[in-house]
Amino acid sequence: MATHGGPYEWLFKEEGIPYEIIDPYMTKERARLYVQTNTGEKGIREFYEADELRETVKNEVAFFKNNSISKVVSGFTLSCAISARVVGIPLAVTHMASFVPPVFERKMLVPTLVNDWFIFKLIPRSWLVNMINAMMYKSKIATKTFNLVGGEYGVKTFHSMTEFMMGT
Repeated sequence: MATHGGPYEWLFKEEGIPYEIIDPYMTKERARLYVQTNTGEKGIREFYEADELRETVKNEVAFFKNNSISKVVSGFTLSCAISARVVGIPLAVTHMASFVPPVFERKMLVPTLVNDWFIFKLIPRSWLVNMINAMMYKSKIATKTFNLVGGEYGVKTFHSMTEFMMGT
């Protein structure tokens, strides 16, 4: 098993689960920023800077190859969407993210990122919720860095944020 660390690493230690750290290490502060990006608290932005994603993918790919990994099961380590494609192995994601089809189908994604924009206050909330959930299937938010780094490895382009969230 491998991890980038993070705020829940202590669980592996406490339970005596052996693991290896893949750099770069996910500090508590970096984990907080990652979550704030997902929730929109930091606005609409990329999950990773290009250099960080590049280093992460390089190290994941090396780990997968050096350990003859045949499939990856990941929580919310989004970089694995690229790394698994590079190595050509299946990726299963277990996270319950907000940007996945079951959330859109049930119209559960709420428009938190647009609440302060005057124009959106004129649109009835139910319409806004319907519009946001319909648009998210094809949303390219946060795909720029994934496609930049993925392109360096020659992997298939991510056409939406949903693709790298779901590992497809």
